[in-house]
Amino acid sequence: FFFGMTRCAVLIVVLWCCFIAKWNSEAESVIPREKICGGDYDCVVMRSKGFMLRLDLPDLRTATVQDVLRRLPDWVSPPKERRVLMHNGRRLEAGSKLAEYGVMLNDDIHIEDSQMLEHRDDL
Repeated sequence: FFFGMTRCAVLIVVLWCCFIAKWNSEAESVIPREKICGGDYDCVVMRSKGFMLRLDLPDLRTATVQDVLRRLPDWVSPPKERRVLMHNGRRLEAGSKLAEYGVMLNDDIHIEDSQMLEHRDDL
């Protein structure tokens, strides 16, 4: 009887510790988002000639390149039809998820002009 109670108590303590560890890890993952992005959401830094813009996104794991392009304001140059996004020198394809390219919280994404990229490739 005593050994059964001891096993039960040990099991409860182990489960309680696992629950506390899981809860703490989730709480810690929110802190950088709030500290870096200003709220409980993800963000990336959009850069182009003459400006820098922090863009808020609900979740970097599920956000696509198309989501980012849609959220950019109209005043951002180049014009919408010529915008190409680059991360660490790699072109981000429109249908892909940001996570596929290793985009992380507060990473820089550069906005390039597709016409300028074509001219650069020709050189």
